[in-house]
Amino acid sequence: MMPITPLEPAELVFVFGTPHHCESLADAAADLWRTGLARRIIATGGLTGRLMESEAGVMRRLLVERGVPDENILTEEKSTNTGENVEFAMPIIERAWGLENIGSVIAVTKLFAARRCLMTLERYWPSVKKMVRAVNYFRTPRERWNEDPELRVRVLREREKIPRYLEQGFLRELR
Repeated sequence: MMPITPLEPAELVFVFGTPHHCESLADAAADLWRTGLARRIIATGGLTGRLMESEAGVMRRLLVERGVPDENILTEEKSTNTGENVEFAMPIIERAWGLENIGSVIAVTKLFAARRCLMTLERYWPSVKKMVRAVNYFRTPRERWNEDPELRVRVLREREKIPRYLEQGFLRELR
């Protein structure tokens, strides 16, 4: 449910939208940029919940505050779910940098959603190498996820979603 992939230099950091714990995801994405693992970032996510700004807009602002140059960041601001994050981002990436120039992607997402995000990338963008920087904003270590009531609920919820989403064609199993 919570895969770990070795990280190596990639052409793109793909930040999946979220209205929660944006600072933690921004820290992770900015760190990938700062350490040279990727020079380009796309932040995704539209208006959700009570936000007055898109999830991608919030992420862009946080990334710039953390030192990432604005010209290195693209935003996709219409999506309302994980599949749309990828589907709607691809034409934006194509126009700006060309999909043929992206051979590898580091997904930045919440720990408990890591597998689903990688499976979504596999569904919409099978040709790229996929890595993940899964952000754990809980106080509980990843390997003890079942000891934290909130983290346990989230992991188990993901476990229920994945088979359903596979059946509906929203995801593709990882190779």
